[in-house]
Amino acid sequence: MPLSRDNAPSIKSCLHEELRTDQLQLHSVQQISYVMAKGYWISTGTIHTPLAMVPYISRLTEWLPTVGAKFLVRDVQCDVREGTPGSLNVIIEFPSLESAVSAYESTDYQSLIALRTPHSDLTLSISEELVA
Repeated sequence: MPLSRDNAPSIKSCLHEELRTDQLQLHSVQQISYVMAKGYWISTGTIHTPLAMVPYISRLTEWLPTVGAKFLVRDVQCDVREGTPGSLNVIIEFPSLESAVSAYESTDYQSLIALRTPHSDLTLSISEELVA
């Protein structure tokens, strides 16, 4: 059974059944909490015309909360020690990897890309949080 928020009640029920049949060596199951790994947009690059990026940045900043996202890092003059990623670093956090992908593929964000691309050379990767 895949581990997901929707399946948490079924998983809890299975664990309780396992406890009753002595197939699982646990003292008790009081609470099962599902920890969903967060999703991240990680962007690096160079902005060529900063003033022309204002409409993109303004609309992005307004839109992010509507998809449950927030800026974690927004640095336009980062200290690059290795490679040539450009001077811009941005990390945006989403509630899950699925929400990060969905937000990127949304028509809202796809329309924002057109505001950004003429004025910058950026990379954008979507990554999932490591949950230990």
